[in-house]
Amino acid sequence: MLDKKQAFWFIALLSILVILPFIGETIFYSKGEPREAIVAVSMLESGNWILPVNYGTDIAYKPPFLYWCIAAFSLIPGEVTEFTSRLPSALSFLAMQMVFFWFVAKRKDTQTAVLTSLLLLTSFEVHRAAVACRIDMLQVSLIVISLCLLFR
Repeated sequence: MLDKKQAFWFIALLSILVILPFIGETIFYSKGEPREAIVAVSMLESGNWILPVNYGTDIAYKPPFLYWCIAAFSLIPGEVTEFTSRLPSALSFLAMQMVFFWFVAKRKDTQTAVLTSLLLLTSFEVHRAAVACRIDMLQVSLIVISLCLLFR
């Protein structure tokens, strides 16, 4: 049986291998994904990171943290791509997964923490949100991490 540190790194590596390599492989598949990404495109093109404008009107109707993350990750390659626009969701899932593992392992045994983390990783809705350019995963992960830290 793995100790807590080995189990943590096993879950971390498995989660990274399941999520990160594939987020840029498909084109945007819903009308919501490009709508989120275009805000970051407008931020990068105009330089206005507070209230970006597209076609003469402001377009950001949600909190700007996702758009800021997309724009920041897109500065590296110089353009907004499917990969850079989905990266904030994927990284926020990975952070949530690691905090969740730590939370369960501290209160139960390592085997329970591994099983619950694997269940979270294989949950369809969580996986779908982790690989999509939407605000859902970022928001959920921040809430889950906050609740775990609050429970301390």
